Amino acid sequence: MRGVKASVVFAMAFLLVVVTAGSASAAPQQMDNKGKVDQTGSAVVKYSGPQIQAVVGYLFANDNLGSQWLLLDFAVTGNKGDSVEINRKNMFIETPKGEKVPLATQEQFGNAYGDLQSSIARANIAGEPLDYWGGRRPCMLDFFSAGQHVVKLADWVNDRRVCYGRLYFDVPGSVQPGQYVLGINLKEGSVRIPFTLR
Repeated sequence: MRGVKASVVFAMAFLLVVVTAGSASAAPQQMDNKGKVDQTGSAVVKYSGPQIQAVVGYLFANDNLGSQWLLLDFAVTGNKGDSVEINRKNMFIETPKGEKVPLATQEQFGNAYGDLQSSIARANIAGEPLDYWGGRRPCMLDFFSAGQHVVKLADWVNDRRVCYGRLYFDVPGSVQPGQYVLGINLKEGSVRIPFTLR
């Protein structure tokens, strides 16, 4: 009788492990401090975390492997009435090789703008709509400028405001296929948004 009970307990434990493993693989990928990332399009991922929600579009990057510059379309909004600062100096990507590349400075962008013009024009056509939060007041991040206009060092979002912009990264060597991670360090915690270029 004791052997039968032990067999039943073992079988139930095994079943629990199998069911748990199966459901874990189907769950959204967990990142940072209680945030999750879902694939919402062929080249769009959406991050949902305790402080912010963000969308990263990488269709142009996917189609331009081998380029020196990684261009990402980006939208971000807050989850609460309290404002959250998105500071350009706290944004970076991690490459498939594990290199951490900061968001380009305005000076880097300005120096490369002549070479980037055609890429920017093509990215404007290739970009997917990132308006996932209808009814929120839109704003532009304006972290980069091609002309004389003043660039922002930071912007603030909350549950009534959503900001859009393009992010530029000067990647050592060139943009290669593999998993990248967009990182944003907030005062309230860290955000990590993985996406894969193929």
